[in-house]
Amino acid sequence: MPASASTASVSPAPTWSRIATQAPQGFHVLLGVDSEDRVRSLFDSLQPGGQAILAPQKTFWSPCYAIVVDRFGVPWKINCVPGA
Repeated sequence: MPASASTASVSPAPTWSRIATQAPQGFHVLLGVDSEDRVRSLFDSLQPGGQAILAPQKTFWSPCYAIVVDRFGVPWKINCVPGA
């Protein structure tokens, strides 16, 4: 017989409001995509309301690389890896 379980947790409102107002820290979401056009498209989709850190450009390791923080404060590193 299949078993299932679920859990739930409720935190006081002040905890949730404090978490909701703090920007994420200590990580980047790293995306490896297969084309320069895809890097630019993702960058353009994530940038409105956020902050462009490094516009899409060629680097010594990639034909196109970009860094952007989205409108929720999540930092993204987008890397073109041809053939990925």
